[in-house]
Formats: sequence, structure tokens, C-alpha cells
Amino acid sequence: MVDINLEKLLDAADTAKVTGDTYRAEELYRRVISDYVKAGKFIDAANVAEAAGFADQAHRLYQRVIDDHEKAGRFSDAADVASGISYKRAIDNYVKVGKFIDAANVAEAR
Repeated sequence: MVDINLEKLLDAADTAKVTGDTYRAEELYRRVISDYVKAGKFIDAANVAEAAGFADQAHRLYQRVIDDHEKAGRFSDAADVASGISYKRAIDNYVKVGKFIDAANVAEAR
């Protein structure tokens, strides 16, 4: 139910952005991000923040996701998320799970 309502808000935000109502678009994007955070859906919140152009907020949210994965011992998941924002953390996490080729690929792409 929450996701359906958030999808409608995202559609409304996208429409506002396209029609030039940037104030309304920003307000709606922030509401969606806030609702995702309240629901514990940090990756979804980060993805919306990134798409909306809120780079700093997206970065903080992605860091939260990486931290949560690391605390849970899901280093491969942490590395997958980190590979888009922090090559060093991605490499460190890939090495922890023995994915040396993935670690080398991230290093090489850097």
C-alpha cells in the first residue's frame, strides 16, 4: 500500500519537474524520500534522492545502506552498493568475501 502511494507521489513529482514547478517537485521528492526512510527502505530512498538530484542526501543514504550491510556481515551486498559511490569500500568488502576479481575490476575501473 505504501509503495503504491509513493509511486503516485513520484509520478506527481516527475510531472511537476517536467512542467517547471521545481518547488513542488522538490517538496514531493523529499516527502517520498522521508517516507521510504521511515519505512526502513534506505536503498529506495537513496535511489529517489539520486534521481531527484539530491546528491549529498543520496550519498548519505547509500552510506547508511553500506553500513547496515557491513554490520550484518553481508559484505558482498555492501560492496555492490559501494561500487557506485566508494571504490575503496567496494574493494575492501569484495576482498572480505574473497571476490578478488571483482575487487580488481573496481580498482581497474578507478
